[in-house]
Amino acid sequence: MQQCADERPIVVIGGGIAGMAAASTLCNAGYAVTLLERKDRLGGVIETVDDGPYRLEMGPFSYLPKAALLPQLAAMWGVAGALCEADPAVARNRFVLKGTTIHRLPLGPKDFLRSPLLRVHEKLRLLLEPWAKGPPPEEETIAAFVQRRAGRGVLENLIQPFVSGVVAGDAGQLSVSALFPRFVELERAHGSLLRAFQRLRGSMARSTLFSFRGGMETLARGFVATTRAHVVTGADVLALRPRPDGVTVVWRDASGEQIADARAAVLAPPAPAAATLLRPLAPAAAALLQSIPYAPLVMMHTVVDHDQLTSAVRGFGFLATRGSAPPLLGSIWASSIFPERAPPDEVLMTWFAGGMLYPEAIAWEDHRLQRAVRDVAVRTLGMRGDVRRWWIRRYPQAIPQYFLGHRARIAQIEASVRALGPMALAGNYLTGVSVDDAAQSGVHAAAAVMQVLEPIAQSKTGRRVLSRDQVGPAAYPTNDPRVARR
Repeated sequence: MQQCADERPIVVIGGGIAGMAAASTLCNAGYAVTLLERKDRLGGVIETVDDGPYRLEMGPFSYLPKAALLPQLAAMWGVAGALCEADPAVARNRFVLKGTTIHRLPLGPKDFLRSPLLRVHEKLRLLLEPWAKGPPPEEETIAAFVQRRAGRGVLENLIQPFVSGVVAGDAGQLSVSALFPRFVELERAHGSLLRAFQRLRGSMARSTLFSFRGGMETLARGFVATTRAHVVTGADVLALRPRPDGVTVVWRDASGEQIADARAAVLAPPAPAAATLLRPLAPAAAALLQSIPYAPLVMMHTVVDHDQLTSAVRGFGFLATRGSAPPLLGSIWASSIFPERAPPDEVLMTWFAGGMLYPEAIAWEDHRLQRAVRDVAVRTLGMRGDVRRWWIRRYPQAIPQYFLGHRARIAQIEASVRALGPMALAGNYLTGVSVDDAAQSGVHAAAAVMQVLEPIAQSKTGRRVLSRDQVGPAAYPTNDPRVARR
């Protein structure tokens, strides 16, 4: 790490995973960093609540083995030793609620042939996937892509529940190239998804889940404990004023109005908040940011005794086909995946309602949501008696939706922001909605502003300030064998 000659800070706005990853990347490269967060805590949507013997995730529940950056951040922030892995046999034991019955998600060809999730003609249609029509010239929705390649049965009984579980979205509205570009790449490279999966079977990530013994918010706690950034919580950013050699950032915190003369700025709040900040500077970009829709979501945690359930709760949980359990999208069996989240004689489950399929659920009163959960728990898990504990949290703007044209809109927004000077955007509304995607966006935003600043520093000092290996995840040392090396 080299110390940068210009001691003015780079200001990072937003203390979620994207902002923390951006701040770490910049600090790692030798820059002074000020991190501004509107709330009184860091982590953004990542929030773990301990209530007596129960550990509740109020945001993302876990992350997948394919995550490239999160294990490196965990090592950098001193919390790699707190990583925990779910039992793979539990993590891959997943279910789909179709009608009134929960069906195990098929894991292989034999399971698939026996599964009642698809009717015979729907299975035959899927087997014809290698001979499906090629892609049209225009951008496709996920629904159009899947129906073209595998048929309506696969779309309705497998893919739409999956989309509901990942982004709380409607497959008929979302861009497949923006949200699941890997599917498009596999079709282009192999001509068939079935053929691609067959060829790549040995290289695909194993089916398990990772979290931390103290919950996902362990990441934020680790960042706070180790960061060299100056962190200000309760900071409401009021204005950005780009200048030829930097950005003036104005905010209000507990001490009153503050002004920072910054070398650059990374904007890492959700899209609506970024739109508010950019509206006076780039109204067209702000309008595009404001137009990105977010799915509303209701999250409910329940606790029951083991002996209240006649069906064993061993697995990840279930996702519901459209219309099977409105307004519920599915349930995660939290204490089955990570048993320490509840006492051994109790079952902790997390339920999700609303999304783009049932947006009206965000306005439902608690008793109506509770009745919907009880009804599904009775008919699918044989629940007797009532739920012992409830926690309900509503998120009017939970997950960004990548509608058709999303990638073009993002390209236009980012070009407008680059034209303003040393500024960049980060967040899960850009190129991926997962926690790892959001963290990667923070690294990319940090790299973008450093690329702008480096020629300025060279012109003033006549020397290179940053080496290429100081930018991004490759600079994060770790001995964790699960970290993907690049």
